[in-house]
Amino acid sequence: MASIFKKTKNAKVWHIAYCPQPNKRKVVRGCADYRATEALARKLETGAFERRRGIVDERADRAAKQQIRPLTDHVADFERYLLDKGNTEDYATMTATRTRVLLAGIDATASAHITLDRVQGWLADMQRKDGVKVKMGDVTVKVERFGASTRNHYTRAVRNFCRWMVKDNRATFDPLVALATVNADVDVKIKRRVLTAEQLQALLAATGTATSPVRFGLTGPERVLVYRLALSTGLRAGEIASLTVGDFHLDDGVVEVQAAYAKNRRRDELPLRADLLADLAAYLKGRPAAEQAIPAMPESDHTAEMLRGDLKATGIDPETPEGRYDFHALRHQFCSDLVASGANVKVAQALARHSTPVLTIGRYSHVRVHDRQAAVEALPDLSRPTPEPEQQRATGTDDAVAPVAPAVAHRGPDRAAEGNAGQALRLATPEGCGESRPLQDVGKRAVGHNLAMTGNAKQTGEGGIRTPVTPKGQADFKSAAFSRSATSPATSSRTATTRPGRRGRPPPATIPQAKSLLRSRQRCRSAVASYRPSLNLASFNHRHTAATKARQHGGWPL
Repeated sequence: MASIFKKTKNAKVWHIAYCPQPNKRKVVRGCADYRATEALARKLETGAFERRRGIVDERADRAAKQQIRPLTDHVADFERYLLDKGNTEDYATMTATRTRVLLAGIDATASAHITLDRVQGWLADMQRKDGVKVKMGDVTVKVERFGASTRNHYTRAVRNFCRWMVKDNRATFDPLVALATVNADVDVKIKRRVLTAEQLQALLAATGTATSPVRFGLTGPERVLVYRLALSTGLRAGEIASLTVGDFHLDDGVVEVQAAYAKNRRRDELPLRADLLADLAAYLKGRPAAEQAIPAMPESDHTAEMLRGDLKATGIDPETPEGRYDFHALRHQFCSDLVASGANVKVAQALARHSTPVLTIGRYSHVRVHDRQAAVEALPDLSRPTPEPEQQRATGTDDAVAPVAPAVAHRGPDRAAEGNAGQALRLATPEGCGESRPLQDVGKRAVGHNLAMTGNAKQTGEGGIRTPVTPKGQADFKSAAFSRSATSPATSSRTATTRPGRRGRPPPATIPQAKSLLRSRQRCRSAVASYRPSLNLASFNHRHTAATKARQHGGWPL
C-alpha cells in the first residue's frame, strides 16, 4: 500500500512512498493538498499493481515516459543511431541538423508538439520567405529561402526522425505519416546545363596547355585528366578523391569505387575508355597501390571554383540563363551523352549508378537544341504531294463500270449424291475465275457485288441468273443455279448491261433484285435444314420428297 507523509513536521509538501516492483520502494513528491496527493498515490499504486500483473503494456508505459524527455535528447540519440547504422558522418550530421532546425522553427520541445499542420506550414513559409531567423537554444541562426529540393530534404529528415521514434518505442504513432514531398521541378534553385562537344574539346585543349596555371594544387594536365575521368565515368568529386592507384585495374579496363565512398553505399566497377586508359597508365606508372590516385584533389567545395576558372579562361560563361556548369554538371554531361548515344535505358541507369531510371533520364539527362532540331527534321515531309497511283479500282462513280453480278453455279451433277447442304458453291466472275464460299454467304456475296441488271437483260446458258421481262415491265428474279439441270460455270456465258450509279451504292434497279435473291436463298436454306437427314439416304422416295418440298420453297440448293 502507498503511504503519504511529510519529511519534516513543518513541511508544506506531502510525499508518497509506494512499491513499483516487489521489494523495491520508491518515494515521489506530491503536492501541498493532502487529498490531491492521496489521489496521486492511489493512481501510482494502481499503476504499479497493473504492471506487476501484466495488465499494462510495457511498451506503452515506456513510450509514455519517453514523451516527457526533451526533443533535443531524442535528436542526439537519433544522430548516434544513424552513425551506428553505418551511414557516413556527414550524412548523420546533416540529417540531425536539419531535424533540429525544423523542430526549433515550429517551437517544438516535446514529441506532442510535432503535428502535421505545424510542420507543413513552416516548410511552406520557408519556401516563400527569405532570411528567417531560427533560435536553437542559445544560438540564433539565419536560414535562407528553401527551394523545392531543399524542402524535400528537410521533409525526409524529419520523417525519418519520427519513424525512428515509433520504431524505438519512443512514440506510439507517427504524426507525419501523411507529410509528402513536393515537385522539385517547379522551383529549381540550382539549374545545371550541358556543353556541346566542341565546347568540351576547347575546354580540355585550353586547360591542358603548358601555360595553364595551377589551380588548387593541380596542374593543367592533371585537371584535364580529372575532367576526362568525370566525363567518361560519371564519378563525383568525392569519389574521385577517394580513388587509390590500386583501384584502377588497367588490365581489365575498369576502375573500382569502394562502397565506403560511394553515395549508394555499394562497390561498383566502371569501364574506362581506351584513350583514357593510356593516359592513366602513364600517370600512375611506378606508384604504390595504396597511394591516392590524385593526391592534390581539392575538396568538393572547391572543385566548382576550379572548373569555373578553367571555363572563364576558355571563354565559356560558367552560368547562363540555361543553367550553371559546375563540377557536378560533368556528371549531367556524362548521362546526357549516354542517352544521346542511343544507350539502353537500363545500361544508362547502371553506369550512372542510380536507383531508378527516372533520375537518369528525367533529371540528369538534358536535351540540347540541335537534338530537338534533328528529331524534328526526321518527321515526314508533308509539303510534297502524294504521287497518284497508276491504276485505281472502279468505285461506281461516273465513267466507271460496276462489276457484273456473279453467277452461282452447281459444281457438278454428282454433288447431289454427296448430300452435304453446307458444301461450298463457286461464285463465277465474268473473267471465269471464282472462289469457294459457304452456302450461307451466297446472298451476302451477291449484295456485295452490286448486282446491276436491267429489266430486259438476257442470259444465255443454264448456269446464269435469268431475269425475264414480266408483263409489268419489271425483272422477275428467279435462279436456275439451284436446279438439278444447272451446268458448269465454265460452259456458261452471259452478257449484262449496267447503268452507272452513285459511288458506294448499287444502281436503283439492282436493289429489288438483290432482295429477291436473298429471299430465295433463305427459302432454300430453310428447306435444306428441314430435310437434311434425307440427303444422305439412297432411297428414291426420300430424295423425291425433299426435291418436291425444296421446289415449293424456291429451288433445290445443290
